[in-house]
Amino acid sequence: MMQRQVKLSIIVLTYNEEEILEQALKTALFADEIIIVDSNSTDKSVEIAKKYTQNIFFNKFLDFSSQKNFALSKAKHDWVYMLDADEVLSENLQTEIIDTLNSNEEQCIAYRIKYAQFFMNRFLKYGTSGNDKIIRLMNKNYVKHEGLAHEKLILDGKCGDLKNKVFHYTYRGFNHYINKIDKTAWFKARELQEKNTIPNLFHFIIKPFYRFFHEYVIKRGFLDGIPGLISASINSYGVFTRYVKLRILIKSTKKV
Repeated sequence: MMQRQVKLSIIVLTYNEEEILEQALKTALFADEIIIVDSNSTDKSVEIAKKYTQNIFFNKFLDFSSQKNFALSKAKHDWVYMLDADEVLSENLQTEIIDTLNSNEEQCIAYRIKYAQFFMNRFLKYGTSGNDKIIRLMNKNYVKHEGLAHEKLILDGKCGDLKNKVFHYTYRGFNHYINKIDKTAWFKARELQEKNTIPNLFHFIIKPFYRFFHEYVIKRGFLDGIPGLISASINSYGVFTRYVKLRILIKSTKKV
């Protein structure tokens, strides 16, 4: 049993996650508290969550940043891990988190974690999806989320890195994956509109091409075979479609 000095809260945001939520919550049981912030799910997500915690809050989803900031405000403890409903914490990572918080030799206020993304029946090892790190573990007193789509975490202090990976099971079929890309593109388009970005050929051609080239060639996504090719292509499409949606938003605004 892991010795614990520093208390830890794990936060999970949910919206119709019944297919994969339980596997995430099972790996969150090592924490001192589990907090669910639900965006009014219509499936069995809340019913499943109640098996693991009574700390369930309902909040209308506006954007990822406001939802995560709301969730942080509900945590009893200073240290928080933001766990996606489609992620699994390995036992090695659980142990590392506790050991790191107990020692915190580097005096960090947050930690980046590398994730292994499961895509088309395998974990990607290369490309952006196979090498990305994301800040999941943080002291809530020194952080704040900003942005609509891929929210940015504002830190007031030093950020460290953990060695073990979190397993990310984001892929649940092409339709689900494309819908997720499409949803994120709308948020990104709104961010770009707020910055008064005017889409042109550079955005429609060069930026999607660079995204593909960067992931597939520079980050060596080609070493993941067909899944690496498809992942790079879909992510390139995600860049293209955000500017298509931005153009739609601009035209709809002019009509009003």
